[in-house]
Amino acid sequence: MDKREVMRVLNRYAFACELLGRPQARAWSRAVWALRGVEGEFSELYHSGELAEIKGVGKGTLAVIGEVLAGQIPTSLTELEGELPEGLYAISQIKGLGPKKVRALWQELGVTTLGELEYACTENRLVELAGFGAKTQEKVLAEIARLASYEGLVRRDLAQALAIAIGEKCVDAEVAGELAMGAELVHEVVLVAATAPEGFAVVDGEARFEVEGVAVRVRVAPVGRGRALVEETSEPGHLAALRERGELVDAETEEEVYAALGLVATPRERRLDGVPLVERGKPAPELLRWEHLAGALHNHTVASDGAHTLEQMCQAAGELGLSWLGISEHSVSANYAGGLTEDALAAQVAAVREGTRPGATALIGVESDILEDGSLDYEDALLERLDYVVASVHRRYGQPPEVMTARVLAAARHPLVDVIGHPTGRLLLGRPSNGLDVAALVEACAESGCAVELNCSPHRLDVGLEGLALAKEAGVMVSVAADAHSTRALANLHHGLALARRAGLGPEHVLNSLDAEALRGWVGRRRARALGE
Repeated sequence: MDKREVMRVLNRYAFACELLGRPQARAWSRAVWALRGVEGEFSELYHSGELAEIKGVGKGTLAVIGEVLAGQIPTSLTELEGELPEGLYAISQIKGLGPKKVRALWQELGVTTLGELEYACTENRLVELAGFGAKTQEKVLAEIARLASYEGLVRRDLAQALAIAIGEKCVDAEVAGELAMGAELVHEVVLVAATAPEGFAVVDGEARFEVEGVAVRVRVAPVGRGRALVEETSEPGHLAALRERGELVDAETEEEVYAALGLVATPRERRLDGVPLVERGKPAPELLRWEHLAGALHNHTVASDGAHTLEQMCQAAGELGLSWLGISEHSVSANYAGGLTEDALAAQVAAVREGTRPGATALIGVESDILEDGSLDYEDALLERLDYVVASVHRRYGQPPEVMTARVLAAARHPLVDVIGHPTGRLLLGRPSNGLDVAALVEACAESGCAVELNCSPHRLDVGLEGLALAKEAGVMVSVAADAHSTRALANLHHGLALARRAGLGPEHVLNSLDAEALRGWVGRRRARALGE
């Protein structure tokens, strides 16, 4: 969490200076940009002097970083922000409102809070404001509504980091609640522990507090831990179904609680309303587990916009227990992400096929952009040389839903497209779905044999829970894709695994359970089927 807090503070400096017209704004923005791709523990990098060697990180920035790592809010930041109305930072979270526009709203209209901004829009005051207009006003109102719907929510990765940090201050803490149940977004961080963190009052067996605006609840259960965990990892309908069978016993394990009711323990991710209970002695559906993951598709190296080399990525994948790793750089249209020209992709194909390296075996693919008309940005002759092809939308997100759907369905029906990457284009708490008709996509994939992706980035987790359920029902294979741009990001597979289990996916539903040769065989059969051979 050190890096996140440092970046948050530096962004606050840049934002405040920009609004106040201070020349230091540019320096703070450069520092933020320079630190974005830094991997590793910030505290260690700061004390070792490595951060000081990064271009764009000056003495002033280092001083601020030192204060933040020491748990202090820099006095200079407090003084700087004291010159600004508090609500301007919340306004800056509206998509499309950078510092210059926020300053115009403040200086020209006197808008200092989201409420005032919403009122100004309803009064049509943005229409005549320079740099805005009717369309911008309409978008601002939609963004305000979107932010209101996200209030109190936090991404899985941030909730997990917070849960780990709080758990270290308790005795025998275990993560529960929505996070343990595989939810895409979390309303509340919940732990079950023998003790609450020191200094927090326990009322009715619970300690409740907030950390950086995130609600936290620690249920104190020195005995009867199993019952507490079942109660804290179940939707109301699941708990009601259990209680219809009898009282939940104060057992120490969840398995004992279920056994006392004559049941097989339902996995935490499946303790959902409507999921059937399983009687003891009867087989339970097998859910996907980490050990089922032989590999993962959709990963990037320094050849496009990744942070590590092919060798480093394969080595890291091997250390995680994966036997193969799919490398799929951005394609030629994605020049903003270092997309590969046809010659560069051909050279990478040769390098992967001819080279040997420790760790996981590399499979060579590409993440080809789905162009505006649904076509791809490479010739078929080159795509045919690859082990697999992921096709994704990266631009023109504003197309009407029916146009976007037709565009993606055209790619899903392309005989050389094996996986549709992050289908809805959503960024959790950041960007809504592109309007794609997911049911239509799943139907098209069922016809062509194409797979859909579950992108494991905690920013995406796309396609979501409903799409996964549709894919399972239709017999469409799922690629639980790391979309890793660094060795560390390979661990994002854990987030995707949690969501896959919540959707009820087993090893038979995912490409990841196949070994490298079996995956190549699946691709070959799928392409032959798509070509009518």
